[in-house]
This record gives sequence, C-alpha cells and structure tokens, in this order.
Amino acid sequence: MQIEPKFFIDALASGLKAFARGIDEVARGLENMAEEDQAPPAADAGAPEPPPAQKPAEPAPARRGRPAKAEKKEKAEKPAKAAPSAGRRSAGRPGADTATFAVLAVINKAERGIDIDDLSQHTGFDKKKVGNIVHRLKKQGKIRSVRQGFYERVQ
Repeated sequence: MQIEPKFFIDALASGLKAFARGIDEVARGLENMAEEDQAPPAADAGAPEPPPAQKPAEPAPARRGRPAKAEKKEKAEKPAKAAPSAGRRSAGRPGADTATFAVLAVINKAERGIDIDDLSQHTGFDKKKVGNIVHRLKKQGKIRSVRQGFYERVQ
C-alpha cells in the first residue's frame, strides 16, 4: 500500500501548524510570567515581603496501574485479636469447607474422571482457581491425570 504524496504533505502541514500554535501559546505564557515577575513593588516599600507560600508536593504518578502511595499516617494501636470461636473449622481438618475440599469432592464423585471445565461448572470457581487447586492436589498425590486436562481420584 502506497501513500499518495499530496495526502502525506497535507497531513504533515496540518500537524506542523498545530505544533506551531502550541509553541505560540507556550511563548505567550512565558511572556506573561516574565511580566508578572517584573511588576512594580507594592505601595508599602518599607515593610518586609512575606516569603511565598510553598505548594504541597504532588504525589508521583502511579506506576503501571498501581495507585500512588498514600502519605504515611500515624499508626493507631490495634485492638487485641479475639480468640477463635469454638464453632470455627480448621482448614487442615478433613471435611473442612475449603475450595480444595470442594474440588476434591467433585473429582471423587466422578466415576471416570473429570476435566477442568466441568470442575469449574460444578464448583462455581473460575478455571484458573480450579487449575491451581488441581495442580496442588496432584502434587499432594490425592488425584492423578488420566490424560491432559482430565483428572481422577487416586485409588
């Protein structure tokens, strides 16, 4: 595909004109600033001039989608943590209500194994979470891979 020279030259000319307008605006702004600095002193020349007020420092721009760091606040004392309630289940206990246990239960119910898509549908978790859980269960030796992406319980 070849660009027509006239089209290219017209586009370049309009871009340069816009650039020139921007330069003119900057030049006018600098001239105004220079005029303000050269303004005659106030009527009361004997009184000392107060120092100019300092502007608060602006926070640095956020990096790659992260919010800018907030100013440090004084740490307030944290209240003491309450003891865990007696009805709370331990995550390490068999039968605990965890995502890992939910995935393992679905795999154990499947007669011939199950794939990640079906696990995701049955548990309601997204595929990435299910994939991470399956990887962990496989490392622990609780399930095995029948073929790629298809898992069953260890006998």
